[in-house]
Amino acid sequence: MSEGPHADADRQTTAPRLGSWLGAAVCAIGIAVSVTITTVGGMAIMDEGGFVASGGPYQIAHPVPQGFWILPITFIGMFAFPAAHALFASRIGGFRLIWATWCAVWTATGGTTLWYGFHPPGGSGLAWGWLVMGGVFLVVGLASAVLYFVAQGFFEWKHSEMAAKLRPAYALVTVAAFIGGVVVGLSVFAAVAR
Repeated sequence: MSEGPHADADRQTTAPRLGSWLGAAVCAIGIAVSVTITTVGGMAIMDEGGFVASGGPYQIAHPVPQGFWILPITFIGMFAFPAAHALFASRIGGFRLIWATWCAVWTATGGTTLWYGFHPPGGSGLAWGWLVMGGVFLVVGLASAVLYFVAQGFFEWKHSEMAAKLRPAYALVTVAAFIGGVVVGLSVFAAVAR
């Protein structure tokens, strides 16, 4: 029995959608891994007083910890994964994570820097430079996050081509991917930066 002339067209539209859903989820995991490793790497640098170095003719007081070769890779990931996610999301009408990535970066950087401002290495008083910088970063991150969610509600969701019944599933997949990415990021950093 013939499947009919529309069977091939249905398979062609379904396959890219499933692939785009999977691609969006993988990219969301990549975003979370990149932001997590960058954040905990920054914390490890702040543990050393806020600066590390290697090489050169001088005595290095704070050498670069082992495994920190991964930080440049995660910096690239913070640009590459959101761009790739936007491509996959656009194919299924889902929200994009470019803005959300930078909300997470600013908030995580601000929160950890503010924490170290109150608890500097060596435990001597307050680190005012970190307090000011952390406070500014945190305000930028949280304000950006609020604006992001407002924009989602008023603009992107209203103009989305994704079916309304699929939007909660897409959001759930994205949140689960973020949580999984944080766990993977922490595990990878612990494995390479000992």
